[in-house]
Amino acid sequence: MAPGGFKSADEAVDTFEGKNTMSIVVEVTNSLLGAPTGQNALGLAVYKTWVTTNKKQ
Repeated sequence: MAPGGFKSADEAVDTFEGKNTMSIVVEVTNSLLGAPTGQNALGLAVYKTWVTTNKKQ
């Protein structure tokens, strides 16, 4: 196993193979986001986000 629990490129499995998917992922440190903007059901501080998904009818 690679550091942090990720598999190496040789061990990786593409679970979306054959699917029409598109993703945009941005990773930033919490300090760049400022103060959390909400609280989840467990009482943990979270950042509110806007997310949408679409499915062809």
